[in-house]
Amino acid sequence: MVPEYDLRHIDDHGKGEPIDPTPFRRDWLHAMLGVSSGLWLSRLLSDFPSAGLSRGSLVFCQDIRAEELLEGNVCIFRVYGGLVIGRFTFRPPQPGAIGHLAAAQGSLGAIYPSDMDVHKEAIGNSDGEYIPVARVLGAFMRPI
Repeated sequence: MVPEYDLRHIDDHGKGEPIDPTPFRRDWLHAMLGVSSGLWLSRLLSDFPSAGLSRGSLVFCQDIRAEELLEGNVCIFRVYGGLVIGRFTFRPPQPGAIGHLAAAQGSLGAIYPSDMDVHKEAIGNSDGEYIPVARVLGAFMRPI
């Protein structure tokens, strides 16, 4: 049974109450995603075109800590009180990315940008730093 969580309820205290769980065969999960435990489902709040994901896509997630991040991981991060989806990288950050997020945060309250890289130097636990929430392992019927 894989529980589903609403990303809008994720905060400093956890994921909130699970929505109805969905049954999956362990062998299918392992064949598709490389893991069969510790998984949960959620619907994305924004597009992530480089991985073929769009807002509302049902994805398999797994909790992740900052020290577990690997180059190329597609992850959900908390920053500025909102959630973003991005690809973790060790490459130098792109100029203006943080400024763009700050501007979006001011006008929207919660931010949901897409197709961005999150550099290792931006990871942390302070306001304005990216806190990893989950690694996105695959869409409902395909791995990423």
